[in-house]
Amino acid sequence: MKQLFILFLAAMMEVAFPDFSRFRSEIGVKLEVAGGDITDVRRFQRPTLIRILDCIYADDTALVSDSFEDMQEIICQFAQTATRFGLLINLQKTMSMRSNPAVQENLTVPHFFVGNHPLEDVSSF
Repeated sequence: MKQLFILFLAAMMEVAFPDFSRFRSEIGVKLEVAGGDITDVRRFQRPTLIRILDCIYADDTALVSDSFEDMQEIICQFAQTATRFGLLINLQKTMSMRSNPAVQENLTVPHFFVGNHPLEDVSSF
C-alpha cells in the first residue's frame, strides 16, 4: 500500500513542479552522480550534475534546497498542490531542519511557513 502512496506523491511532485528544466537547473540540492550505462565503468570519470527537490520514504516527504528563498518556494508549491490533490499536511508533525551550522546558531533566521503557519525548527529528526 505504501508503494502506491509513493507513486501518488511522485505524481503530485510532477504536477507541483511541471517546469522541471527550470527546477532541475536552479533550485533544490545539487548532487554529482555517475550517469550513463551501469555496465560502463567510465561513467564514474564524467559525473553528471543533477538537482533534487524531495526525498520520499513511506508516507513522509523531505523537501530539500540549498537556499532559504528556494525552500520557501518549494514548500508553497508543495502545499498548494497537496491541497489540489486532497491531501492535508499535518502541521504539528511538519518541521524544518537546517544543515548549515552557521545558520543554526543564528537566532534571527526567519521561519519557513506553510500558509500562515510557521514551521518548528529542529536540529534533528
